[in-house]
Amino acid sequence: MILKDKINSIVEGIATSRASDIVKKIQPLLQSDGKILDFGSGVGYIGYLISQMTGHDIIYLDVKQYPFTHPKAKPLLYNGTSIPLNDKSCDTALIMFVLHHTKYPIEALKEVIRVTNRRIIICEDLLTSKRDVPIEVVKDIISNYFFTHITFSYKTEAEWEAIFDTLQLKINKKIHFETNPLFFSMKHIAWQLQI
Repeated sequence: MILKDKINSIVEGIATSRASDIVKKIQPLLQSDGKILDFGSGVGYIGYLISQMTGHDIIYLDVKQYPFTHPKAKPLLYNGTSIPLNDKSCDTALIMFVLHHTKYPIEALKEVIRVTNRRIIICEDLLTSKRDVPIEVVKDIISNYFFTHITFSYKTEAEWEAIFDTLQLKINKKIHFETNPLFFSMKHIAWQLQI
């Protein structure tokens, strides 16, 4: 029991630190109004911190509840295809480092658009070219060590933006930032998209 508590404490510390770093960097994209969907919430630490910062309710959504999920971030489970929410029931959707892990990112985005009324905030790992994919896969496996069956649908900034354009999502704001999980650096991009 003591070892399990120690492991939980270490993982919680890492998850809280990483989430705090990311939330600080994407803060210019956040607007505090209405209900927020955290699509692919994972362990829920990012969504939980955003909820605390904005004072708004978060609906955590994922295909399963993962080990080490934040105790106040119990996800609504869904089948990976249809989000069990009514049309336009959320004001904002967060998609934090999730689309490159979905088998069909365009279909996932269409479903998020269906349930979102105003804006979508998307963060993704930044690739300058497809040559970056092998090293990103290694970094992703290390930083997502307890997620099973990960897919890798990496895209460049231009490829993501072409998808947004096809889905008629307008880019309001865009930022580039870097995080340093564990012992390596990762470059990211975040967009605030208007529906």
